[in-house]
Amino acid sequence: MNRLLGIITICAAAIIGASLAFAEDLERVPFKAAFAVTGRVILYCTPDYTQQDLDRCHMAPVDLIEGAGDALHLGVMSDVQSHCLGAQDPSAPATLPFFGGLFAFTNAQGQTVTGEYHGRLVPTNTSIPPTMGPPQGAWIIEGVVCVSGGTLFRHIENDCKANRFFPARGITILNPLTGDTNESTLFLDQTIGRGKE
Repeated sequence: MNRLLGIITICAAAIIGASLAFAEDLERVPFKAAFAVTGRVILYCTPDYTQQDLDRCHMAPVDLIEGAGDALHLGVMSDVQSHCLGAQDPSAPATLPFFGGLFAFTNAQGQTVTGEYHGRLVPTNTSIPPTMGPPQGAWIIEGVVCVSGGTLFRHIENDCKANRFFPARGITILNPLTGDTNESTLFLDQTIGRGKE
């Protein structure tokens, strides 16, 4: 029994020691990005709605988004992202929630930063909220984002797994008269955990 306890203690100490050593090899560096994107909304049972969309969004509409911008460490990059459109929040019926967001930034060298996001759109004085008809006009983006990985650095810490989110802000223009399209400008100002070079 004592021998078994000793083996367990040694294994636990080794795991803790390795975790501490790994944590010491990480550093957090600034990550800022500004980008402009265009999106289009797809509905369940349409040809573009995939099994992945169904698993993630559970039949909710999906906003498919592409664009480009500039990010610290990445440089000029493309952006491919999508998220699910949520049901109205009874406590804030004029807002438009979104959830299950996934993004991938890729620069010209093929280096990537990937992550997740969720949040809501908050009306401005030019917005038409869902309580008055199809949402349209200018909306403030209030979101949170986490980085899950990528190839930009030797190792990128999974902030999503650690539930470490940072604010994401921007503005979007909704236009249901052109097939539920939207144009947005977004800004990130956060940090990324990376392996020390």
